[in-house]
Amino acid sequence: MACAGAAVVNVAAFQQCKQFGIASSTPVGSDRRVPTILRALNSSSLGKQGVGSRSSYLGTQVQETQHMQSTRKGAGIGGSARAAIYIDNEIYTEEAETQGSVTSLPTTQKGWTYSEYGSKDVLKFEDIPMPEVKPDEVLVKVQAAALNPVDSKRMSGKFKNTDSELPHVPGYDVAGVVVKVGSDVTKFKEGDEVYADVSEAPLNNPRQVGSLAQFTAVEEKLLVIKPANLSFAEAASLPLAVLTAQEALDRAGLTEGQTIFINGGAGGVGSLAIQLAKNVYGASQVTTTASTGKLEFVKSLGADKVIDYKNEKFEEVSEKYDVVLDCVGECAKCVKIVKEGGAVIALTGALEPPGVRFVVTSNGESLARLTPYLESGKVKPIIDPKGPFKFSELVEAFEYLDTGRATGKIVVAPIE
Repeated sequence: MACAGAAVVNVAAFQQCKQFGIASSTPVGSDRRVPTILRALNSSSLGKQGVGSRSSYLGTQVQETQHMQSTRKGAGIGGSARAAIYIDNEIYTEEAETQGSVTSLPTTQKGWTYSEYGSKDVLKFEDIPMPEVKPDEVLVKVQAAALNPVDSKRMSGKFKNTDSELPHVPGYDVAGVVVKVGSDVTKFKEGDEVYADVSEAPLNNPRQVGSLAQFTAVEEKLLVIKPANLSFAEAASLPLAVLTAQEALDRAGLTEGQTIFINGGAGGVGSLAIQLAKNVYGASQVTTTASTGKLEFVKSLGADKVIDYKNEKFEEVSEKYDVVLDCVGECAKCVKIVKEGGAVIALTGALEPPGVRFVVTSNGESLARLTPYLESGKVKPIIDPKGPFKFSELVEAFEYLDTGRATGKIVVAPIE
């Protein structure tokens, strides 16, 4: 928490005050304010000790936002308040714990799990242990999560040869509040609002406890501070999809002034790839495919030309593109419209040369690159209008995911 102000004293006064208990905590008030957490000797007491002071308090009032205070109460935790003391241009601090601490976190939590591979029918909502927090990890109180096609494929057992050990809590995308930090963590603190893809390699030993639980542990290197203008639901819709789109465009070498064709522009990755190509990478022309009812939607994202795949075969158009991104699984068609020497990136389905595939590597640095564009609105999260789904409606959310008809991302929120 940030301190609203600080007292100014001279060195002699500070040394005198160190003889007394200057930090004392008081319960958090119902008005969501921490009233005078750090209180020092008053000016008359200092005067009796023969020490001059320009302030009656070394500490000051500290205010938490309404959201953060309610989050702390809901999680059953406290935190620390800090007052700064300026002495000869040097800053000293004293800390005091607010009521509660991380030791009051629950020992169990509610979460969705599956102990065998299969369809949505294997999902169970039950009490599960709290995740272990390693030195390089933080514990996040989950506020929102999102689903990706890989969630369904993983649950079906498609990647079981490289999967982590069962049982699993599904979910890659998370947005929430830090409630505990590991001993080696330096970039985040309790109370930070963050978002991330919780698994660095989604198909290679992904995290056993994902985001579809009340709490999840996340490596520090994967986390980013949530842009202030985004809700938790909006932030949760981004990580895996936007990192996939970003890495695809990086691997393709898309540069300013080039043209790109995106097969499947209304889905989670495609809707973000349109925005990135146009507003971040500077593509001169973005062409995409969509169904009849979504033509205007993808145009609103920045697509210059849209092909209605229900009425036109895009592989038969005469125009060629510098980069082709296939989000659908039609690589054999996509290679027909790439320029000689151009790049074809296929995210799913069978490959056809010169098409290539990759599995995204998640990291906080790549996600942080996009923060200015998210804050400015040049890149906007897209949440399917059927959502957000309630935490209790995860089975229904998976059913909808498996239709392949979602617009943007399927979000589950609030997680409570």
